[in-house]
Amino acid sequence: MILQNITKMLEEVLGVEEQEITLEANLVDDLAAESIDFVDIIYALEQEYNLTIAPGDIFPAFLQQEQFIDSEGEVSAETRSKLDSQYPHLSSACLNEFFETKQASIFFRVSVLVDFIEYKQSDKAAQTTAPTVEPA
Repeated sequence: MILQNITKMLEEVLGVEEQEITLEANLVDDLAAESIDFVDIIYALEQEYNLTIAPGDIFPAFLQQEQFIDSEGEVSAETRSKLDSQYPHLSSACLNEFFETKQASIFFRVSVLVDFIEYKQSDKAAQTTAPTVEPA
């Protein structure tokens, strides 16, 4: 259901055909999204899922500005820590692929949008079902 909603939204925002939108499709490389399109994508997600999303919540844009490879040619411990703490929606498969390939473009796949919405919905559900503790 989430993939269907995101597919429809990307068709409208990016003007692409449904068959072009797969989980592995890269928003920039495959679907030709530009920076202004990301604003529209975030706005559409906020409206569809009743969320407030900051620009850096979904995609780790800091990777474009910072050196993320250490002196041994691996993704630095600082970058790994930042990804773990600030991007809990990123799947272990996605992170492992990044650690292996060191290609930040991995984070601009449609699957990252789906994972983000799934994470937000599960987080929202957990907050509404969490037991309340009464003061003693």
